[in-house]
Amino acid sequence: MIRYQKTTFLRFYKVIGDYILDLLIIAVLAALAVGTVKVFLNFASFTSYKSLHRGFSQILNDVLVVFVFLELFRSLLEYFKEERVKITYLADATLVFLFKEVWVSFFFSETQWIRMVSLASILLITSIIRTLAVIYSPSEEKE
Repeated sequence: MIRYQKTTFLRFYKVIGDYILDLLIIAVLAALAVGTVKVFLNFASFTSYKSLHRGFSQILNDVLVVFVFLELFRSLLEYFKEERVKITYLADATLVFLFKEVWVSFFFSETQWIRMVSLASILLITSIIRTLAVIYSPSEEKE
């Protein structure tokens, strides 16, 4: 009796989880579409910025945000396919986000050195974690 209830609950949990994951994939696809349209709209209005520097920073920021969503989308699809999260995909998304922050902070705004050191440290640690995840990833074939 208890075994039957546990199995039923697990099946129910899996179905609900799959629906939630489907909704998340649709949300990320919508965000990707909106982000891509925004990049092109900002590119079209590129000449309306008073400074070339401001126009480049806006376009670069928008493109890097789209890259972050692409990495998150890859993570969601991988989870949907294999029902596990790959550390490399999450590290990639984190690296792209941190790269965006470092790039924008360093080139397009006045920032404190402690913020740059903090971002660079997190970037280095995440890079090391990603490298270790690739080196020590579980093998596909187990004999």
